[in-house]
Amino acid sequence: MGLVDYLYYDDRRLDSYIEQFASPVTFDKFAEWTASLSLAGPNGEGKQTGHARPLTKHEKVEEVTQFLVDKDLVQGRPCGRQRELAFVDDTFSARRFFIPKHNIAIWMSKPAKAPTVSHNDFQVTYFIEDYTQRGNHEGPPSRYSGYSGLYLLSEELERGNKEPLRDLWDEPETGKLAFIRDPIGFFTKVGAHVGPTQNIRTVYKFRASSTDLDHPDGYVLCVIGYPLWIERA
Repeated sequence: MGLVDYLYYDDRRLDSYIEQFASPVTFDKFAEWTASLSLAGPNGEGKQTGHARPLTKHEKVEEVTQFLVDKDLVQGRPCGRQRELAFVDDTFSARRFFIPKHNIAIWMSKPAKAPTVSHNDFQVTYFIEDYTQRGNHEGPPSRYSGYSGLYLLSEELERGNKEPLRDLWDEPETGKLAFIRDPIGFFTKVGAHVGPTQNIRTVYKFRASSTDLDHPDGYVLCVIGYPLWIERA
């Protein structure tokens, strides 16, 4: 087994899951020996004892992964609007976009052939780093989830446009997310810092999906999720 290079790690979400099915601490067992002297000569006695310590990040990842697999909660790449989809384990070529002003970080996968019927179908997956926690991001923590922050930013941009953004979502309450139609243009407008293309593996919690039937490149499936962690593939 090789070493894992974590590029992102959601402490809050992993801790929340661990607390529901396991202990957040583990015990390192070791032998403890004692020696004494008596009229019969020296003698020794050994016993096994343990030392409690918090789980490491990697141990939490392994615990959660095993739980999701055992409960059959991990599925393959989604192929449409699947509300009951829980977690997805997949490997992508992606880039990270960080928006300093709003403290939002999003990984965007390169368009890939979607697992649908037409040969012109593509899928783009967006992984939102949930920044409601302190320590994972360059800016201060927020009361909003990553998805809600993105929604509010999209609404802010829409109010500044002369024409309303095209709504790609069925539910009115979900709102209009501008980056779906023109992600590069969206990231440019908001002054995002762009990272290099990297091959990553992630287990992410499915959040939403949308289909763009009128995209010039053909049918495009857009999937949004919260990564539990991202590692270099």
